[in-house]
Amino acid sequence: MNGHGVDRHLLGLRVCMRPEESAEIFKDPAYARSSTFELSTSGLTPGPYIAAGFGATSETGYGINYMIGAKEIKMGMESKKSCKETDTSRFAREVTNSFRDVQKVCGAAANETSKL
Repeated sequence: MNGHGVDRHLLGLRVCMRPEESAEIFKDPAYARSSTFELSTSGLTPGPYIAAGFGATSETGYGINYMIGAKEIKMGMESKKSCKETDTSRFAREVTNSFRDVQKVCGAAANETSKL
């Protein structure tokens, strides 16, 4: 969102190239590996507009968009129905459980700190 990643810059370069043009970086195996993520995330900014984040970039992966507010975190999650190994509902439950675990740890730490 702040332009610190390279994936969007490389995508822009690739899209702007003419069909007869090529660049060595797009032939490198590392580029192919870096173009597919098992977990694709995108932060959304709050505002008056309806926005969608990136979806799953891999047939066997997940996509999550999220918006962090003052009192809540909103998330959208997806995976490909064609993949038998992924389960968006189960993944959402596990992410929710992780947030609850973090909440417990932070609550316990806050209680200990208040005793000092």
